[in-house]
Amino acid sequence: MALKEQFDVVVAGGGPSGITAAIASARMGAKTLLVEKYGFLGGMATNALVGPLQTFHAGNKQIVKGIGEEVIQRLKEIGGTPGHVRDMIGFVPTITPVDVEKLKYIFQEMVEESGVYLQLHTVVTGVDLDKEGVKALQLYNKSGQFKVKSKTYIDCTGDGDVVAMSGVPFEKGRLKDGLAQPMSMMFRMGKVNIDKIRDYMKRSRGFVLAEDWETFPIVLYPAFLA
Repeated sequence: MALKEQFDVVVAGGGPSGITAAIASARMGAKTLLVEKYGFLGGMATNALVGPLQTFHAGNKQIVKGIGEEVIQRLKEIGGTPGHVRDMIGFVPTITPVDVEKLKYIFQEMVEESGVYLQLHTVVTGVDLDKEGVKALQLYNKSGQFKVKSKTYIDCTGDGDVVAMSGVPFEKGRLKDGLAQPMSMMFRMGKVNIDKIRDYMKRSRGFVLAEDWETFPIVLYPAFLA
């Protein structure tokens, strides 16, 4: 790919928001480049196991549709999610558990199908500015340092890197002291007897199971009981 050529849209960050922005842009006919620092798409949803996805609903009404819902339906077709299930805690109306490896596949497939130019293992190292704003993004990967120019730049990095590098005013954390939500500890555990866990969940109160939970290996949620 000749990255020296002009793009209509450059999206920095290949998490769910960046993927959605890039796909929407490309489907509208804009020449779009998506830049992601890891070797796969999905951001914290796939890289850090931040899940389940939540929430697609406000009460009983689904308010998130479009490309996001398309992802879930395509993921459901390959056994990567049971879809939207009721949140057993009641923190949100519904949660959407996903198989992160299958989610990576669906994200990649949809980005490629839309015609997005994709650069993985690539980070934004700086911006070139002029009086009108961002003139170019400075990027780096195994091929070395290079620049890309675009009519429009969309910052979907987790930390707002392009915004910060551009000198745009921003706020961090809550207004009174700048503190942000503590990080969650997400992990995977091996050598677990899934059959015994399923049997316990089936006999116990406080668990919400999708209709096809017995055939979907990750729909297992501990309830937070008082």
